[in-house]
Amino acid sequence: MKLYAYCVVEAGLDVLVAAGAGGEPPTMIRHGDLAVLAGPARTSVEALTREDALRHAAVVNSILEVSSPIPFRFGTVADVEHLKSFLSENHQELNSLLGKVRNCVQMELKVCSSCFFSRADAETPASTVTSGTAFLHERKRRFDAEKQARAQFNEAVALLERSLETILLDRVEESAPPFLACTAHLIGRASRQSYLERVDEWRGSCSLKVVCSGPWAPASFVQLSLKQFGNSSYNGDQR
Repeated sequence: MKLYAYCVVEAGLDVLVAAGAGGEPPTMIRHGDLAVLAGPARTSVEALTREDALRHAAVVNSILEVSSPIPFRFGTVADVEHLKSFLSENHQELNSLLGKVRNCVQMELKVCSSCFFSRADAETPASTVTSGTAFLHERKRRFDAEKQARAQFNEAVALLERSLETILLDRVEESAPPFLACTAHLIGRASRQSYLERVDEWRGSCSLKVVCSGPWAPASFVQLSLKQFGNSSYNGDQR
């Protein structure tokens, strides 16, 4: 039977978990001191929906108060034996990743495109410009505006991170459409309130419209793919 894999956790985890894809409750596939949280794969990977993606996130985030899981990429499917083999063959690496994010959560800062584009811009995309020359000029204008937005955002975030120095454990810049830019921060679970207070103070003096979200599972720092480990015998499907 194929199972939908959500995340790797410590086998001793005891917590009520949210319903997964298709409304099915996940179960623990244990091997030694590690476990995969997984549930029945009732549909093909190609048939997974936005609701399934939201349920995937809900399952992973539902255990954040007591554990920091290592999420699998959305759409990872395997059978029980392959999941146990994955845990066995990659035991040391997985424990190392769990140690990296233990008692940690991910917070995200994103800059909105509305900082730099007017309502008219949003309602008139470059693709609707009929003249070839005008189209190229419009694309360049938008490209330059987005580049400026990202530069200002990164400069502003750098200032914030100086005030976060004592609680910031790691950071990564990533793409998060439709936002123009996103920075993910790894912090200790106990530092969340301090983080939010410093971000609120920073946003009060920031000219950009920045969205702060979290806490989330630390997917940007330790997200798994069953095929990423060279010694894994897994050969199943993956989105």
